Amino acid sequence: MLLTHSAPATAAPAAPATKRDAAGARPRATVAIVGIDGSGKTTAASYLAAGLFDAGMPAQLLHNPSGRSWLGRWSARSGYAVPAALAETIETVLRGANVVRSHARARAFDGLSVMDRHLVCQEVTRETRGLDPNGLLARGLRGLRRSLKEPDLTVLLDVSPVTALGRIDERGLDTESLAYLEAARDAYLTCAITEGWAVIDAEADAFAVVTSLRDIVNEHFARPAGG
Repeated sequence: MLLTHSAPATAAPAAPATKRDAAGARPRATVAIVGIDGSGKTTAASYLAAGLFDAGMPAQLLHNPSGRSWLGRWSARSGYAVPAALAETIETVLRGANVVRSHARARAFDGLSVMDRHLVCQEVTRETRGLDPNGLLARGLRGLRRSLKEPDLTVLLDVSPVTALGRIDERGLDTESLAYLEAARDAYLTCAITEGWAVIDAEADAFAVVTSLRDIVNEHFARPAGG
């Protein structure tokens, strides 16, 4: 079922999850936070993990970057334009390796693992860039997804491409085109429908978004197993 939440229209900090909320969580569970660049994934995942931990629930934050920002900064400093095919190979391999590492850490952790991005992020990137869906890297990504346990909960932070572009420009770490962000958002929303992700309106401030995210997590993991 697709769950859609609007972030509360308040700038007040989200209260951390209570110990009673956390008590219903299953051990060794995973939550993946996904969305277009500029949707606030890293900020939301960081606040969620910290809030749950402070509330007495074992929680860890796991990052799954592709190295794209680092590669772009290195290219700018060195003056070497990395060929697109090479850049895509590096990003896909790094993303896959980071996700495998994160899953290994999650299996060994008795608590909730909050993942900032997942393999689907690379799949959406490749699809949006119009890359070969049947090439070696694409088939490798699909095979890796099949071999790994899917996150127990995936949450899409949905934000307008215009808002996302403004955030990207403000932080100044990388660049994106509005057309790319529009296409990527459409791809993520399609995945949310077909795969039953929860969706949060991420136009609001970070505190309001994290409040909605925490509520979804508490609601999901309070259900009986298989519910």
